[in-house]
Amino acid sequence: MHRNVALRNVRFNWLQVLEPSFFQKGDVGRYRAECIIEPDTEADKRLDDAVNSAAEDKWPGKAKGMLKVAVSGGKCCRKVGDDMPVNKKTFELPEHYAGNTVLSTSRVDDRDGPPRVFCKRISTGKLVEVTKDTVFDEDLIKPVPGSYGDVMVSIWGWEFGGSPQLNCTLDAIAFTGEGDALGGRGAISDDTLAAGFCAEIEASENPFG
Repeated sequence: MHRNVALRNVRFNWLQVLEPSFFQKGDVGRYRAECIIEPDTEADKRLDDAVNSAAEDKWPGKAKGMLKVAVSGGKCCRKVGDDMPVNKKTFELPEHYAGNTVLSTSRVDDRDGPPRVFCKRISTGKLVEVTKDTVFDEDLIKPVPGSYGDVMVSIWGWEFGGSPQLNCTLDAIAFTGEGDALGGRGAISDDTLAAGFCAEIEASENPFG
């Protein structure tokens, strides 16, 4: 049984929502998003309820113990931000994880198809469903890491090889607010490019700002 839940006002990271990604040769295509959720918010409480309910649906009367096993084995979609991997270069925990809840959600392309993706129109505030070909509209909030928005997911329990796990399917995602890039350096300036390439740079519009 899948527990459907809508989470509002979360921050996004590790986005692959307009086209599927392939992590290794022969792998199935997957869409994915990582949601960073502040503690004790409505979204955090709703996620906690959905995870616990999905565990109880799958393992009636044993949900607490099975969920504990899934978490300790790294097989739960909801994670504690302080336990996330450190940066491989600095060996420090990324700032956006500290003290927060992290939800990893994905979708298998050939089984589930793509998620529905929406961006907020800046001029009207309405949500517009987008594709990889229509997302470049300059009046839209862009689906980039660090942006904020809402997400609809399905939480479900499963056992693989006798090991319990709690999975999360990405159903729909809406980008409603801009945010600073997570761990990003920002775009290099035209002046720096011109100096490096020893050539004049013609002015153009960057669709992702």
